[in-house]
Amino acid sequence: MYPKSFLRAWDDRNGASIVYVLKGVYLLGPVVFSGPCRGGGTFDGQVPFAWQFNTCTKDINCKPLPISLKCNSMTNFRIEYLRSVNSKQTHISFLRCENVNVSNVEVLAPSDSPSTDGIKMRRSTDIRISNNRISTGDDCVAILCGSSNIDVFKFRCSLCSFECSKKFPCKNIVLPDINFVNSKREVSLKSLCSNVIGRSFGLQSLLPCF
Repeated sequence: MYPKSFLRAWDDRNGASIVYVLKGVYLLGPVVFSGPCRGGGTFDGQVPFAWQFNTCTKDINCKPLPISLKCNSMTNFRIEYLRSVNSKQTHISFLRCENVNVSNVEVLAPSDSPSTDGIKMRRSTDIRISNNRISTGDDCVAILCGSSNIDVFKFRCSLCSFECSKKFPCKNIVLPDINFVNSKREVSLKSLCSNVIGRSFGLQSLLPCF
């Protein structure tokens, strides 16, 4: 019922840029909104009961769990004043996106939650991530192959990864003033990069790998 109600309100907005959602708890399946979308709120993945099924790192035949907010082939948009907690998998994902600003976003999940990347991007360009609080069980920011012109600054993080290939390297990655905080005390912090062309400056609490 709720997914149809949300989509009906969106379709009936008559060109208005804002749809107001009354405060409350809503149970939703996958919902696709065609932009422009504007506003804040909280995405609650309602786990940890589902994390036991997040086995894709070990089983190639697994069924991937849902991503809380997935943006595919989108341009010229921003995400701000959003909160994502306890995602079943990745919190926020970008695929083939361009010119994106992510600011004042809070992403939270326990340190032992599996594969709960905060922000993940692939084949995306001109992405700016700033003034966010990200504390999760996997990468705060995961920059994958084919991504370029990525600026990540003014936020605290526990892990940032670059998984780029020779065919699709990550280019023009900038990391100024990054404060890495160790959320897993039994594991030492380290910096690893492969096929990344980038630069870093300012305060770096962990020596960068480029």
